[in-house]
Amino acid sequence: PYANDRGAAARALLALQAVVESSSSPTRGMSAAMLREASIIRLEAATLFSLQDATTGSSPGFRAEVDRRTTVLNARAERAIALAEVAVAIDVAAPGSRLIPFEGTTWENRDIDRQLPDQLELPLHVERRAVPGEHEPVSIKIFNASLDTLRVSAKAESQRHGPSVVIHEVLPVPTNVGTIAWDPVSPLGSGKVSVPPLETREVWVDIDLTGVSAGSYTVDVLLKAGREKSRVSIDLDVLSFEMAGFGAMRLCGWATYGDEAVADYLAHGGNVFIAGLPPATVSESDPVQIDLDYTDLDEFLARIEGYDVFLLMNGMPSVGVPEDDDSYVSRLRMYLEQLFAHLETRGISSENVALYPHDEPGGHGWNTVNHYVKWAKLGLEAMPELRFYVNGGGDLPMFEALNEVASVWCPGYYMLIDDKPEMNYLRASNKTLWTYDCGYAYARPIGANTKTINVAGQYRMAAPFGHALGATGIGYWSYNIGESMWNQVTHEYPLVYVDDEKRHTSSRRWEAVREGMEDTRIIIKLRESLNDPTVDESVKTKIWRFLDETLEPFARQSITEVQFGLGRYVLDATNSDATVDAFRQEMLDCVKLVSE
Repeated sequence: PYANDRGAAARALLALQAVVESSSSPTRGMSAAMLREASIIRLEAATLFSLQDATTGSSPGFRAEVDRRTTVLNARAERAIALAEVAVAIDVAAPGSRLIPFEGTTWENRDIDRQLPDQLELPLHVERRAVPGEHEPVSIKIFNASLDTLRVSAKAESQRHGPSVVIHEVLPVPTNVGTIAWDPVSPLGSGKVSVPPLETREVWVDIDLTGVSAGSYTVDVLLKAGREKSRVSIDLDVLSFEMAGFGAMRLCGWATYGDEAVADYLAHGGNVFIAGLPPATVSESDPVQIDLDYTDLDEFLARIEGYDVFLLMNGMPSVGVPEDDDSYVSRLRMYLEQLFAHLETRGISSENVALYPHDEPGGHGWNTVNHYVKWAKLGLEAMPELRFYVNGGGDLPMFEALNEVASVWCPGYYMLIDDKPEMNYLRASNKTLWTYDCGYAYARPIGANTKTINVAGQYRMAAPFGHALGATGIGYWSYNIGESMWNQVTHEYPLVYVDDEKRHTSSRRWEAVREGMEDTRIIIKLRESLNDPTVDESVKTKIWRFLDETLEPFARQSITEVQFGLGRYVLDATNSDATVDAFRQEMLDCVKLVSE
């Protein structure tokens, strides 16, 4: 019964032996590693084959243990064959080299340590297209083709007036399903990446094109381990194109807002903030006086000064009397007029503020919905130009009731493709439509198991998909609220890793969100060019084709597969580095045509 398993081990040994026999340096580098691998497989196979022969008539426990060891050996044999192919390529391209950089995947958090180069190119040369103002991430995998652990430094070089570059190390963390995820993206600085024998590690090169003019640029990344060096050249073609503004697509991540958090949030495209209403002191004089305490609000506003942001102001203010009191509306008016006048002095227009009295009212039932509507009507009586934010689901009668006061709808992300009465009603209302996600349906199992989720679908393409389906904003629970993601936690909600000292470390998921937001700003600008009489009709045809035949079908297929609960392998086929790259290249082809 174990003939196929024994055959796998035999094939691995033959492949490893062939590498050693053909190598110009059989006792060094990859060949030496192949010798050791062959020795390990040979020893385990000899022991295991005897145990396999003894399984007939044995206890279930004994058979289960033999099967487990057989599965482990099969996996090792399969990897050994792949390693042998890499060893042959190294011996041809760079005999004796131990430090092997390659691209691999960008939007995948699983098994980074086991990735191997599909093809060998030394020195490694990477080409990218981008537009001014973007961040262009380049993932460089480092394979150790030796028996020794390598300590690898990485240094970036860019020409004057070129992009700024920061190199990060991608780190492993435990997940809530008992696996390892390669998700945190931590600045490397002068540190070194430790790469064990025959394993792979990853450095993340963040190329910031803020303030960079159109043109050609080269970023060189020098990898060094002891005396061995390897250079990675990244050629950038920066196209002459201006993205839509920072606030053209809204991004909300529920958060606590310290200085470091706000700076990082803004840098990744976050432009919707949850802010508490300032407390008020009510003096029951004649006339009544209401004084607002802006201390906490002003401390927060100072951190976002100069940015195009949107505030969701949470809660309902206390004005000294209950809502049913005859003086409530006049007092509320006094409060709101002071608040919005103050916000104007801090650069926040009333158009960029919505009140957020209840979270997900429909999900809490009719009592909450009715109170939301009642209180919002009092607010509109006090200040007719008030805007109200309504998030979450509900049934059609709830949405009809809330529509009397709602200004911004924010249904769940997976509702965007629904052709149901509720979603059709929201669309037909012609009000601002945002969306958010706290369900994480791209995970398997579904839920807040995000560290090894399908990053391309859940994060990288969320903003472009949302835009294609009519939303002008996306959101996530949460940016940094929840248990520290450095640990094995039950609910993997936060987009970033926060340590005990409140230091924030980015993640592959958070970098993916930024890339999607930047692409959406490009798409919005392309859509605007359709109304530009100076753009050739043939170019407009290509843009329409991209929007209608590539982007929207991509979005609908991806979210439909999630709604149906299809397997992870299906999601991975639809949402992958390859499909994301094809989308982006077609988008940039349109950009190039517009910019010419």
